[in-house]
Amino acid sequence: MFKTELMKKIRIICLEQDRQKLIEAVHELGLLDVRKSEISIQDDIVSGQINELSDYFIRTNGALKILDNKISRLKLEKGIGIEKINHIKLSRLFEEIKKEKALDKTYVLAERENFIEEDLQKLGDAHRIAKMFEGINISFGGFGSRVLAFTAFILDNKDKKEFETEIHKAGAGEYELIEKQLEKNRMLAFVAYKISAGAAIEKVLKKFSNEDIDIRHRYLSGTPEDIQKFVDEKKEGYAIEMEAINKEFAALAKTKYARLRSLNEMVHIEMQRAAMGANFKKTQKTTLVEGWTPAKTFKKFKTALGKALKNRVVVEETETKEIAPTLLNRPGILKSFDYLMEFFSLPRSDEIDPTWVFIFSFLVFYGLMVSDVGYGLLSLGLAYLITKKTNPEGLLYNVSKIWEISAFSAILFGFLSNQYFGFNLNHYFINYQAFDWIKSIPMILLATVFFGIAQIIIGLAFSFVNNYNKGHRLLAISKITSIIAIVAGVITVAGFLFHVFSGTVSLAAVVIAIPAFAITFALSGIEAAETINLITHPLSYARIFGFGLASIIIAMLIDQAFTPTLSHGIPVFIVFLALFIILHFLNMIMGIFEGIIQGVRLNYVEFFSKFYIGGGMKFKPFSFKRNYTRE
Repeated sequence: MFKTELMKKIRIICLEQDRQKLIEAVHELGLLDVRKSEISIQDDIVSGQINELSDYFIRTNGALKILDNKISRLKLEKGIGIEKINHIKLSRLFEEIKKEKALDKTYVLAERENFIEEDLQKLGDAHRIAKMFEGINISFGGFGSRVLAFTAFILDNKDKKEFETEIHKAGAGEYELIEKQLEKNRMLAFVAYKISAGAAIEKVLKKFSNEDIDIRHRYLSGTPEDIQKFVDEKKEGYAIEMEAINKEFAALAKTKYARLRSLNEMVHIEMQRAAMGANFKKTQKTTLVEGWTPAKTFKKFKTALGKALKNRVVVEETETKEIAPTLLNRPGILKSFDYLMEFFSLPRSDEIDPTWVFIFSFLVFYGLMVSDVGYGLLSLGLAYLITKKTNPEGLLYNVSKIWEISAFSAILFGFLSNQYFGFNLNHYFINYQAFDWIKSIPMILLATVFFGIAQIIIGLAFSFVNNYNKGHRLLAISKITSIIAIVAGVITVAGFLFHVFSGTVSLAAVVIAIPAFAITFALSGIEAAETINLITHPLSYARIFGFGLASIIIAMLIDQAFTPTLSHGIPVFIVFLALFIILHFLNMIMGIFEGIIQGVRLNYVEFFSKFYIGGGMKFKPFSFKRNYTRE
């Protein structure tokens, strides 16, 4: 329960002629985290086909990205059949990819589509410019002259008079200006001027231009009216062509998508296998590889490997001082907690795995801090929606999954404390209430502190085991004396301040606590400074009570001030109902945020700090999940 999956370091030896079969079998079984052996024999090499495989993978993957994007935009069916396609051997796989016309067709269609989209943008620019010049007697395309220069730009109305004055002064009759009102505050200015007077005029143009207009655009030829007609006809032609392209993409999606996916998957698998040779060792006639495999599947792995290589293989355990990789393997609904542990820091395989304690304590912390049936149900719905919209491999999905599980804890504690959006509703269906947040304040406060003390003691017990197993005996003993100091200290405080124990018992606790604390300090070595946390860390758990009580009081205040009634009329009812919903939603969000943050913090800072090393290497088996192919 408190250990990661037990691992075995194994060595596999087979004949050189069976090398590829070995790689394929190990890959299909997906149970070996391959490591390079330190035995002093020749290193194997990466397959010479890796470069060709990489090229094919890039080619097939690129085509699939194009198709995926197009399928998504057009909301097409991908045409994937239920039956998976058989894996093709490498030599035939290359031939199949070379003759697969759907690959070339996908790239050709995508290239043409990109050209059309770019050209449509240029046509749009030309149409916009021609529209500006509509009604002006001008013909584009005749602006090549050795004597005259031409320019057009957008001018602010407020600058019109100043511009006309300055260009008249600079041009001195060497220019011609055409102006046209475009919008409320913008106008078109078209200027033709002699090149000889260009410097002075260009200075004025630069000063007043808000937007230069490209009158030499490739599609500007003829009158503005001719250009607009040409652009409209060109767009119609492109629309027909784009429709044809989309039909061809739809046909590819229906008939070729599954095959391209399977070819891509096969190439990816073969690429991984080709690269695996770098981790092998070899002699003249044999191939050797080492790695880690879960102890519980070792027999299955050995049997399957023997069957695949017709028993021409040796699989043996090896002695090693190397730290095994870490494999966390919680049941399906709790896998997200494994993800969170990995995100923080994986436990090493030679230390205690605290994940089960983390799961239990986190759910208790969160449930107490939210502690409302209504908030729990709402958060359950929100978490469920997020998990449906996010990637199962991502952080947001896994945090939402933990949030979804934690919502049940909030509902449970909300029922026990009789809280439904701040209202007491248990009496409508069952006359039961385990505790009252307002009337049971001392009890809840003490319960949270004692829960913290219990978790700290568990952490110190874990630290004792870790240190004892590693031969740090004095440090291990200091963890036992730490536990004695905490227990005796709690009895002392409870006896003298709260009169829970008699004076004799309290005094005896003092006599035990002081030397236990001193011994802990003396034995802790470099960790001696941490002994002060034996006093402060248990008190940190009081924040559970603080945040939980704050959430309950805010909910009650919202109910008192904004519970909607029809006695003041429908408009007031609607306003109060809106405020009631919004404020409860905000209070719920704050409660959820604090519940998650503080639940994680109390575990990582107060609990894990007592024993946790972390930094474990994740178990990464040489494997591949087949989605579109089968062996």
